[in-house]
Amino acid sequence: DCARQEVLSTGAAVQKTVEHTVNGDTDYFLHTWSPIKDEHDSITQILHLILDVTEQKRLEQQLILSEKHAALGVMAGSIGHELNNAVSGLIGYASLLQTQSNNSEWVEKAAEVFMSQSERIALHANNLLSLGKPAEPKIERLALKEVLEETTSTLSISGILKRYTILREYAEDLPPICGDRHLLEQVIRNLEINYAHAMGDQGVLTIGLRMSADDAYVEFYVKDVGCGIPEDELDRIFEPFFTTKEDGKGTGLGMMIVDRIVQKHDGYIHVDSKAGRGTTVTIGIPVERKYSMMTHSIEKTDI
Repeated sequence: DCARQEVLSTGAAVQKTVEHTVNGDTDYFLHTWSPIKDEHDSITQILHLILDVTEQKRLEQQLILSEKHAALGVMAGSIGHELNNAVSGLIGYASLLQTQSNNSEWVEKAAEVFMSQSERIALHANNLLSLGKPAEPKIERLALKEVLEETTSTLSISGILKRYTILREYAEDLPPICGDRHLLEQVIRNLEINYAHAMGDQGVLTIGLRMSADDAYVEFYVKDVGCGIPEDELDRIFEPFFTTKEDGKGTGLGMMIVDRIVQKHDGYIHVDSKAGRGTTVTIGIPVERKYSMMTHSIEKTDI
């Protein structure tokens, strides 16, 4: 009625976009009211047309979001670069402090905290760098067990996993994969540091390796006994800046970066979690091609 009154008072067409939401889904309709005039320029009728512009509206929203992400990527890359430069020196000094044999108990504790917090900053810096300028994988033949073990050992000997019990469940005679060592290390660090945060001051972290059911992937999994993820939040963990951690304890980028890296490797990621019962993340990376075309009984190679 208001639109019709506006047409009558101005003598010009009126357009309005109206949102219509059903079960959480929003559709958009463009309403146009146009005057029809006689030979004396008097309005005799008003023509009302309705056009479904939902797809156009969603494309506009995606374009705006893409532009925001592009701008954010530039900012994130710059911040990540500065953080990475600063924290490299901090980790070096923390490592040097930990190697001193005459440290008091207080100094040892301070050095441990210094190292673990520096590792957290370094991880956030690398995630920001990945967001700002995603790296293309430098693919090489890898033993996934070696990458998983080296990364975990670094974090558990002197870093953030030092206070936790690490259980290893490694299958034997696993074939090699093709992947980027640096990016896969980043995946492992993100998962293990996330789990350390979820478990608090101490806990049990299980890491494992096995073949997928179809023998086409080597799977590695990380399992904690932490607080778990509520069911209504599980579908959102790969969204940028979504985090289940307390304010100030997470950026909401870690799992998004993990998902991106796994996709670059043509792999898959499964998350199984229940609130109060811990979380298991399983990631599958394709077996090196020549191994995926033959059975283990034909050829086995030790890496």
